[in-house]
Amino acid sequence: MKTKEEILKMTKTEILEERWKVKVKENPSCSDCSYCSSCSDCSDCSSCSDCSSCSDCSDCSYCSHCSDCSYCSHCSDCFGCFKQKGLKYAIANVVFTKEEYEAKMKEINSNGERMKGNYVCTYCGNCEDKEREVICWKCGKGEMVFTYPAYSEETKQYARELKCNREKKDAKN
Repeated sequence: MKTKEEILKMTKTEILEERWKVKVKENPSCSDCSYCSSCSDCSDCSSCSDCSSCSDCSDCSYCSHCSDCSYCSHCSDCFGCFKQKGLKYAIANVVFTKEEYEAKMKEINSNGERMKGNYVCTYCGNCEDKEREVICWKCGKGEMVFTYPAYSEETKQYARELKCNREKKDAKN
């Protein structure tokens, strides 16, 4: 880790590169994850913390064996969940028995099909039906986060709340 004096002399690019070096050291068992901390055996996740054996998740914490989840915490064995806490054996925010969950996951994984969904900007609430960029093209500030079509109305409501909160905050400044 760099000292305060060393960081003060660094450019923005050097600081961001240094952050990446630290992240790699923290999560040696993860692959293709970004902005995650204290995770293990995860892949293709972003902005997660303290997760293990998760894949394609974003903004989750303390989850294990989850896939394609967003904004979840303390969940395990979940697929396609959004804004949930403490779920186990859940698909699309619906809880199943262990046997039902495992059977459905076997079916889902056997056809190799990638589900399509919506993306919502974490800053301005912009909704898209496909990912254009990692950073929102509309505001240039927020990250585009994946959500499922089953939640398209919930996603739109969440986007409206984000935008409203951001406008209120900007109006105060």
